[in-house]
Amino acid sequence: MADKYIPYTPRGQIGDWRAEWFYIDNHAPAIPKRVPGPPQQCSEWFAHGQNKEQEDELLQRIVALRNNGVTVATVILS
Repeated sequence: MADKYIPYTPRGQIGDWRAEWFYIDNHAPAIPKRVPGPPQQCSEWFAHGQNKEQEDELLQRIVALRNNGVTVATVILS
């Protein structure tokens, strides 16, 4: 499935991003504590949405854009 998406390599540092963010308290339920080791797979990660036809259509649009030469740079510039 990865070959359907537009390739992108995230940058290591994105300027002063903290100045552009806002913060809110972490209300209950709190984020679970980190545990060592790899993540445990959940069935939700692989579940499809309720509208499979729309999911397929959106993936086809992404493939068409990629085949037409759309890259991360062209998306950012637009």
